[in-house]
Amino acid sequence: MKGGTIDLATREQFGDFELELEWKIFRGVNSGILYRARPGAQEVWRTAPEYQIVDDDTQRDGKTPITATGSIYGAAPPVNKNLKPPGEFNSSRIIARGTKVEHWLNGMKILEADLADPEVRRPC
Repeated sequence: MKGGTIDLATREQFGDFELELEWKIFRGVNSGILYRARPGAQEVWRTAPEYQIVDDDTQRDGKTPITATGSIYGAAPPVNKNLKPPGEFNSSRIIARGTKVEHWLNGMKILEADLADPEVRRPC
């Protein structure tokens, strides 16, 4: 989708999970994948961790490690990432087991964190 936004959500609740997907963005995009959302949360983005997906080259968020692609937005930066540019497909994987999460990008683990750690909790 170009030039608009859409949210995809599930009514089901999940425990541990592994999510794998491919994605492609256009220049200037700022998006993400929110997970471990609390039931009934009105503003999910305030409480759920987010696997950030952003055009690191043109967006301000892409210039700061804790808000760049692959980060847990605002909380934990990725390391050693190999990000393909806008217009090319990237693959991502999120592994969540209890409070432990991993973010993967193009076959490489770029982040490992514990969501129970106060340093990693999503800021409101």
